[in-house]
Amino acid sequence: MSASEHIRRVVSDSAQTLYALRVLRHHGMKDADLQTVFRAVVVPRLTCASPAWRGFITGADLQRVVAFLRRCKRRHYCPSDMPDIVELMEEADERLACSAVH
Repeated sequence: MSASEHIRRVVSDSAQTLYALRVLRHHGMKDADLQTVFRAVVVPRLTCASPAWRGFITGADLQRVVAFLRRCKRRHYCPSDMPDIVELMEEADERLACSAVH
């Protein structure tokens, strides 16, 4: 069992969102605002249900997401101090555990 197809689809959909961010930048949106949109749209897409599929990703899948986030940081769509994908998935795990306890 693998989550490779899911990762490919999520990264592809997220890359399409980068086009929308590029258009917004072209129309004058500042980097800080683009980063807010990125955190609101792309990060949840990357981490959606990650506690369920996290154990099924391969190293290549993880590298695909890491490379995507690196590209986003270079283009200033993503804040340079944003945690890496592993930390984001750990945060999602913690949120799930906290919500299950409460």
